[in-house]
Amino acid sequence: MKVVQSIQAMRGIAALFVVLYHYRSSLNKHYEDPALGDTLFGAGYFGVDLFFMISGFIIVYVTAARTGDGTLSFLAKRLFRVVPLAAIGTVAAFFLLPGTDSLNYLWKSLAFIPLKNNDPPFFGYSVLQPEWTLTYELIFYCIFGLALAISHKYRVAIAAGVILTMVLGGQALLGDFTLNPYRSPLAPWDHWTAQLVSLTANPMLLEFVFGMLCAEAYLRFRSSKSYLLGLFAATALVYFVNLWIHKSVGGHGVLGAGLPCFFILLSLTLFEKSSKSFYVPQPLIKLGDLSYSIYLSHSFVWELFTPRAGEQHLAIELVGLEKLLAMLGTTLILSWALYHCIELPAMRIGRALIRAAHFVKPSAVLIWTKTKSTA
Repeated sequence: MKVVQSIQAMRGIAALFVVLYHYRSSLNKHYEDPALGDTLFGAGYFGVDLFFMISGFIIVYVTAARTGDGTLSFLAKRLFRVVPLAAIGTVAAFFLLPGTDSLNYLWKSLAFIPLKNNDPPFFGYSVLQPEWTLTYELIFYCIFGLALAISHKYRVAIAAGVILTMVLGGQALLGDFTLNPYRSPLAPWDHWTAQLVSLTANPMLLEFVFGMLCAEAYLRFRSSKSYLLGLFAATALVYFVNLWIHKSVGGHGVLGAGLPCFFILLSLTLFEKSSKSFYVPQPLIKLGDLSYSIYLSHSFVWELFTPRAGEQHLAIELVGLEKLLAMLGTTLILSWALYHCIELPAMRIGRALIRAAHFVKPSAVLIWTKTKSTA
């Protein structure tokens, strides 16, 4: 289970860099000079691509055992993991954040429907802006659940095939082929279903396939030459740092941030499996536990610390490093509270309902059998 800790640490790091990317302008004492923040954290958006690949990896890994959950249990756990916090955050954003007073936007966001059929791969974001990625996640979970229902042994091949068919087939129907998520074709009609169709044809979904391939490589890997894998991991990290420094990560997508994220995920997980001395610091594991809350809550913290004309804010006088540290500290405190007050209880409720469903079904069969035998 050490790989789960490694993945948790990577999730925490990914969430932290997404937050630093959005907080990067706080490093500038003058907002018209964004050079410092962009230089340090301008590539932090890569955390989204890494999140998608981690999701692909962990879903394959946790379903590796045939004695694991069935399709309904799998989907229920995923829904209780994602939906409650997102729904509460969406309602809170609707009432607390500016520019979110449309009931049409509210119901779409609660249903994880993108707000607009333009600007791929974001598609108008959501009432709670970071939620735009969750639609991709939920689509992936549904596809993987379908693959599990068809065949456990071939679940990865089936899920990958469905995603590839959906993306490439959707692009063929919409009249264009591209691996660039920013140029993905759009459905040509004016209805809320258009953005869903456009999103299912967006190549951002291919990043889940890359994550699944990493998991398959990890599960099948047998070599013990950790020094070669360590060199591979170090090379992948140097490669990414070089891209980061030269601001050439390339945006979202498999041909942008996705490719270095794939090499990092693959090399580090394989190195972790072969190395006896691989150690994951506990603070990074704890950070990974909070990663989902960190990701969804940082918009509220940004709003709290961002001055607007005619309004008074908590930290209107803070600038530079002091502001950044105050925002990060507030984000971690808020995320800790959300994790313990919403995330964990929701997951416990989900597990309890799954256990109850497993318990009721055999009982119902037993009662029916006894009734049948006494008739």
